Amino acid sequence: MPSLSSTIQPNAFQTLICGGLAGSTAALFTTPFDVIKTRLQTWVCNRKPSILLILVATLKCTISKIDIN
Repeated sequence: MPSLSSTIQPNAFQTLICGGLAGSTAALFTTPFDVIKTRLQTWVCNRKPSILLILVATLKCTISKIDIN
């Protein structure tokens, strides 16, 4: 099996597509955790909330904002 030459460079369009895919994938996986972290940091109640309550609230909020049409 021949190896690819290291002199082959992706063109600008390929670089743009790969960067966009990498950025959207990173945002897809990190944003929910960032929302949970922010909600934990800004919780105003006297009692500490459970992680489960925050996960459920975040999921409900996310689902309500998805436009199915």
